[in-house]
Amino acid sequence: RVNTIDAIWLQEPKTVDEEKHSAFYKYVSHMHDEPLSTIHFRMDAPLDIKALFYIPSFHQEKYGMGRMEPGVSLYSRKILIEAKSPDIL
Repeated sequence: RVNTIDAIWLQEPKTVDEEKHSAFYKYVSHMHDEPLSTIHFRMDAPLDIKALFYIPSFHQEKYGMGRMEPGVSLYSRKILIEAKSPDIL
């Protein structure tokens, strides 16, 4: 198995608990804190969209950790299409 963590954005939002969200957030963000807020939703008309957004609990640049470019990663059928796409935000 290549991936060590499941694609939780494909799961029903009601079935994903805070522990799974926390583990996934730490995996994709390489952070050790908990997310301040999580937005997990599904929409199926006219397109089938599954989205998962995490809002970090602190501002990394404030503590001298370097500038991070904002962006949203785009996946299609569990395959990364574009990492931190500047055109989505």
